[in-house]
Amino acid sequence: MSGSVPGLVDKVLVVTNTKTSLSLLAWWFCLNSPPFACLFTGNPALANEATAIAISVLTQNVDCFKQWDVLYKENLEASVALLNKLVDEWKDHSLKLSSSSSDTLTVKHAMNSFRMKNEKAITEGVANPSLYKEADQSCKLISRRLSRGIGIAPLTAMVIAAAGGAVVAGAAHALIYLARSKKSS
Repeated sequence: MSGSVPGLVDKVLVVTNTKTSLSLLAWWFCLNSPPFACLFTGNPALANEATAIAISVLTQNVDCFKQWDVLYKENLEASVALLNKLVDEWKDHSLKLSSSSSDTLTVKHAMNSFRMKNEKAITEGVANPSLYKEADQSCKLISRRLSRGIGIAPLTAMVIAAAGGAVVAGAAHALIYLARSKKSS
């Protein structure tokens, strides 16, 4: 990462268990909440590193989206930053976030939950509706992209199955032809 804090992301180990993942995600939200958010003011490199860590945690363990759902409203500014980063870097993270139908459903459920919270806050006339609107746009984009990905996987599987079937059928025809030609000679 260019302009990053040297070694910060390098020191974060690959997260292999849910408890550690949830702890790291909670840590990120704490750092992005008052009074700690002031630490990132004027230090975009540190803010980017912290966001990269949060995304890494989310992509390594999609169950962390459930924890994020709990922390979402209390940490709206951090959530908007994280959603925007996910949208901006979708190509880098989409395969991990949609690696299985279970993972895709977990992420989609979180996006739907965020959207319901955004809609409720906007209709209730919260003090800063622009943040909720910005978050909602990112949630819509992520949901659309996840839905598009779900449609592509079965289509790809059908094409592969059809191609495999054609190869098997062709091989079977060749064997039948060979068997018939041996009988006639």
